[in-house]
Amino acid sequence: MTPQITDEITRRLLLGQDVNPPAPTVDWHHERQSLGEGVLLWLMRIALALHLMLPVAALLGWLPLDRQVWLESAMALLLAIGLVTWPRLGPAQREWAGWLIMAAVVVDWSSGLLLGDESLAVRAMVTGFLYLPLLLVALSLMSVRTPWLARATLLLMAAVYLVGAQRPTLAGLPFLGWRLPLAFLAAYGLLLHYLGVWVRQVDALMASLNRESVLAKAAATDALTGLPNRRAAEAMIDTALQAGKPLALLSIDVDHFKDVNDAFGHEGGDAVLCSLARTLAAHLRSSDTVCRWGGEEFLVLLTGAEADEAVRIAGRLRRAVRDESGGWLAPVTVSVGIAWARQGDATPDVVRRADAAMYRAKGAGRDRVVVAGSKSGVIPLRHPDPGLADRRAS
Repeated sequence: MTPQITDEITRRLLLGQDVNPPAPTVDWHHERQSLGEGVLLWLMRIALALHLMLPVAALLGWLPLDRQVWLESAMALLLAIGLVTWPRLGPAQREWAGWLIMAAVVVDWSSGLLLGDESLAVRAMVTGFLYLPLLLVALSLMSVRTPWLARATLLLMAAVYLVGAQRPTLAGLPFLGWRLPLAFLAAYGLLLHYLGVWVRQVDALMASLNRESVLAKAAATDALTGLPNRRAAEAMIDTALQAGKPLALLSIDVDHFKDVNDAFGHEGGDAVLCSLARTLAAHLRSSDTVCRWGGEEFLVLLTGAEADEAVRIAGRLRRAVRDESGGWLAPVTVSVGIAWARQGDATPDVVRRADAAMYRAKGAGRDRVVVAGSKSGVIPLRHPDPGLADRRAS
């Protein structure tokens, strides 16, 4: 894991943001498909306009209604249906639509060179050279399978061209010399090859970055509760201390948790810890973060919390656990210790004071909130104003 990704995860955790991939910032696979689909949709619109030219001319009386006009009308109708149904198609269906268009270009090319007269052969060649490179780009962006299929298409078109060039009917066409068209097909083949290589390399790179991001998130997340783990908590505290931000820590420990494990087994104990994690997270401000410190101990980071506010939050969490745990597998209470970061503190200093306050709460009878550094430090259970009790105790 690179230091840049670690730093970004720390920053996001401190701000209460999701630690999902800081890099990449876009879904490349989706972006690549969308770009290819956009090119394909643009080509379909151009093709519709071109195929409508002959039918419109025939309707205006400029051309006779011959077989070619009917064929162009049929193609225009199919393209119009495709454009109307396009928004309802899924990614796989849109890819198949692209291949059907490619097949239509190949059939048009082949029929013009193998069966058509000079005018039809010219139109087939122009159509092929107009659509082919853009179709290859669009389909290569839409699917990594495309390069192999499109290479086969290029080889087929080259073979059709060589056969068609031998027809006496087309002997007078100057562009049927073997060098120029085959050079175009070779150039398209190289374009497709390098485009396919680039697409696969970028796909592999983005997949690697996603895997690294997943591993980075796993390294900073507690597997049981889904909360940030001890490593992430230490990084967040370090960052807050270095930035000089006001920071209060709540050290929260489950009272008599061994009795829960003895009564319900470790699976029951895990279920209680998961319920506790959800309750703590639900009763915090959006700027606060709860982490699993280890075992049955949790650490809450209150950024920018004044003394009275931190005490109120601690009391709210303690009461929420006591009241809501009646619906859990086993009812529990928690002991809470509060400590504030001081100038010059390191992370172990603040955590140690919060832990000491938490153990004082346990010694005072559990299900208590104790403020580090105060004389008695104990917040009475039924006091209507925990903040006032803290001021008196201190």
